[in-house]
Amino acid sequence: MYRQQDNPPSRFPEERPLEADMGIWMVACLLSRCEKAVATEFCAQGMGYYLPLFEKKVRRKDNHKLRKTIVPLFPGYIAFAGAAKDVLTIQNIARVLPVKNQRLFVAELLQIQRILNQGADVRLHARPAPGARVRVAHGPFSGIEGVVISQEKETRLQVGIEMFGQAVSIRIEEMEVEKIR
Repeated sequence: MYRQQDNPPSRFPEERPLEADMGIWMVACLLSRCEKAVATEFCAQGMGYYLPLFEKKVRRKDNHKLRKTIVPLFPGYIAFAGAAKDVLTIQNIARVLPVKNQRLFVAELLQIQRILNQGADVRLHARPAPGARVRVAHGPFSGIEGVVISQEKETRLQVGIEMFGQAVSIRIEEMEVEKIR
């Protein structure tokens, strides 16, 4: 387990916008719990990547104290900028998937990046749920598109990454959204 200050950055190079790598994004499917190790190796090789990380709070079973850990938002995946042959020597990569629709992929990554930058309470979902497609009209998430879902007496906006087959959700107020036609 990494100490908080030893975690790799979510984006490498950190100042490089995600759009700058349009056309060369690929997705690496990783062995279980190897996301940060692969990100560290990408950094060492100078290879650009995006690994969305977020702070998860869990109660310890032994003393019930709250513990904060930094974990990957999409376990088992890392997006990288380069060719499949560039990662053949890196351990813990099971396979590499090409990204067919680069524009959609980058748009989805940008939405996830924006949500994480706002510090929203995110929850991971196995796949996007059926429902109305909406766009947030007001507030810090203005312009983000997703699917409205209801969970535990609250309304949430689900935003997915098609290549990962997963999605995250954030709590929203129903009046903040407008339906996309």
